[in-house]
Amino acid sequence: QADVDAGQIANTATVRGASSGGTQAQASATRTVTLDRTATLAFTKTATPGNVPTAGGVVTYAFRLQNTGSTTLTGVSIADPRTGVSALAYTWPGTAGTLAPGQVVTATATYTATTADVAAGSIVNTATATATAPTGAISRTATATVLAVPDPLPDAATTPQGVPVVVDVLANDGPAATGATLSRAQLSATPALVGGAAAPVPASPTSGSVTCVASGTDRGRCTYRSVDGFTGVDVFDYALQSAAGTWNVRVTITVTPVNRTAVARADRLVATIGGPDVMIDPRANDTDVDGDALAITGATPPAALPGSFSCSAVLCMYRPPTTGTAGSTAIAYAITDRPGAPGTGIAATSTITVYLDPAPLVPRGFTHRDDAALGASTGTWTSTTTVTAATASCVAGRPVTALAWTAVPGATDQLVERRLAGTTPGAWITVARLAGTVTSFSDDRLGESRSYQWRVRPDLQRWLGVASAPSVAVAQPAAVSAVGC
Repeated sequence: QADVDAGQIANTATVRGASSGGTQAQASATRTVTLDRTATLAFTKTATPGNVPTAGGVVTYAFRLQNTGSTTLTGVSIADPRTGVSALAYTWPGTAGTLAPGQVVTATATYTATTADVAAGSIVNTATATATAPTGAISRTATATVLAVPDPLPDAATTPQGVPVVVDVLANDGPAATGATLSRAQLSATPALVGGAAAPVPASPTSGSVTCVASGTDRGRCTYRSVDGFTGVDVFDYALQSAAGTWNVRVTITVTPVNRTAVARADRLVATIGGPDVMIDPRANDTDVDGDALAITGATPPAALPGSFSCSAVLCMYRPPTTGTAGSTAIAYAITDRPGAPGTGIAATSTITVYLDPAPLVPRGFTHRDDAALGASTGTWTSTTTVTAATASCVAGRPVTALAWTAVPGATDQLVERRLAGTTPGAWITVARLAGTVTSFSDDRLGESRSYQWRVRPDLQRWLGVASAPSVAVAQPAAVSAVGC
């Protein structure tokens, strides 16, 4: 190696001898061979992590310098002039500052990102390696670029019960969203988590469905729809991937309660001319999907009604006439929910039909006997129906399940009810009231990745029929892309 470093090999040979007469003689010859030699360096610089989202983030630089020439290099050093870069920590293969051909020296340094770096969007840094070869000084440079892109931000929205809400999830994400891929599906095995997002698969809503637009002018607009009857907090995540990193970001939706109109159903009462007063509570067959209390707010008997009719908040009374003609008369009545919070309830109306029967005949010339053993019964409405296999699919990017059932002769309405399936099923809730002749329905107010059961209950006037057996549980599809299910 010393010959190569010197650049030549000089060699002298000497020959000696003696004549027959004893005379000594010698001669010398010298030859110098010039050697080819090179003085080169291979220099790289890398930075970890590739993105520093906030001021105060620490960047670690790694340097690698190799003697790729054929001569020994001395005075080897690496300089990184950027203000704030720490002193380099070297790992030498031998003597510090010296590299034989093929030898490698490594070094590390750290740098703490500043507010100015984040504002600039990147940290660009160049280091210089220098060394002295037998032929003179040599140098190389290497540059590393670290992005300074802030993490995207979580989103939140509030919507009334049953009202879809659109959230532009990219609007507050800044540079992180520029050129990034948006998806509801997993984009990385190790995403950065923002706002409590799930990993590695973004979370789907449990009480609704969501559809997100991945491209075009509406890119980033996600539409959330809650299931019927849901109030409270639901969440979903979206994934974002760019050169700066990959994130799963949480979106929180708050669904506020909205009062819904109660269902007032028709009633009937039977009285006798000259007979006793008849009481009826028309609320008995009325329902409120929100479970609110109901109160009677009034009744409007027509002028032609025989007798008198009046109502309190909880009961109506009909006093039949002592004389008159038998017949029937419809009386409009009104109810409201939330009677304890005046001004917040919603009115609903229906009718009470009064059937006035003739006075009984007065016995003449014979006697009668009361028999306490005789009884009366309203009977039982036993007609029912059967829900066939429900089919889950996707419509407009959200779950939907198609239902079908057999017709029930005589039914005036069909109530479609749904509950969450599972070891402990949820409560049955009414999702639709349909005409008695309808035998199918598509339910699209469902939560992703949840399992439901349905049943159908026929209705004959005020007599509510026997509900069908619950359908087989049907699992809803989950989101697999930015466009929903």
